[in-house]
Amino acid sequence: MKNTKSRTLAIGLIASAITPFAFGQVSGAIDATVNATTAATAATQASADAATQASVNASQAANAATNASLNATAASQQAAAQAAQTAGAAATNAANASANAASNAATQVSGSVNAAANQAAAAAAQTEVGVNAAHSSAARTSAVTDRAALAVSATGEVTPSVRASMANQNVTGRVDGQIDVNTAAQGAGVTTSQTAAPAFEASFDSATTVNQVNTVSFETRDAVLADIDARVENSAAAMQSVRAEARTMRGEAQERFLEAVATYREAHAEVKADINEARVAARNEFDDAREELASSLKTYAEASAELEARATANVRSGNVDG
Repeated sequence: MKNTKSRTLAIGLIASAITPFAFGQVSGAIDATVNATTAATAATQASADAATQASVNASQAANAATNASLNATAASQQAAAQAAQTAGAAATNAANASANAASNAATQVSGSVNAAANQAAAAAAQTEVGVNAAHSSAARTSAVTDRAALAVSATGEVTPSVRASMANQNVTGRVDGQIDVNTAAQGAGVTTSQTAAPAFEASFDSATTVNQVNTVSFETRDAVLADIDARVENSAAAMQSVRAEARTMRGEAQERFLEAVATYREAHAEVKADINEARVAARNEFDDAREELASSLKTYAEASAELEARATANVRSGNVDG
């Protein structure tokens, strides 16, 4: 019995000694379990968060891809529209260029025809034969350097007017409009009774030309301005024979003539400049350029007429060499 008590007491003492240790072990196990659970929960949350973020990122990437596709489609459509617009503009420009080329070609033909007509008129004027049925018949011909005027009476008597440098000048005229007369004035010692005015055809028709300027539109200006330029150049070419008269003048007549030549040159340069200005003027500047051209054309016509009048007056007054 005593041994049993002692044994029970020993077991109690052992249990008392072991209990704290066992409780510590159990508590540690519980803590470990809690920690493991917490870690597992954290891992689960982290995994869920990562998956969610990955899904969001994937969605954003998909949206970006969609936007890129839409942008690419819009860019493609815009490029196609621009290409179509460029092609249309190119076709329009080509059509305009073709129309301008045709217009310029027609203008050049017109200018050539006008030049030929003016040259033919000048040639006809230089070979004109004038007849005075009342008193005498005066036949005139023009050469490049020599001219002669013959006064033929109704009886057939011929009084030649020639330059002293001429050795022979054949002139055919008509007496009283019926009888053909062919007379040769020979020799350097012939008498001079009168001098005929040269057959100048340099006068510029400003009325017709200015009317062209006043009625031309921006769209039709190329052809009209080319025609006007040809008219001015034809007039300038005819003026060369007029300006040659300065070599035969003396004194005050020559001074006045040279003043007229200077005025003509200035007017010619101005009208040429205004033609070019009207040709290149923008649409909103064309009306002003057209008015300037009309004004300079009038000035050019006046200068041409004055120069021609000075030359004609000089010849008629006998202010010539020889």
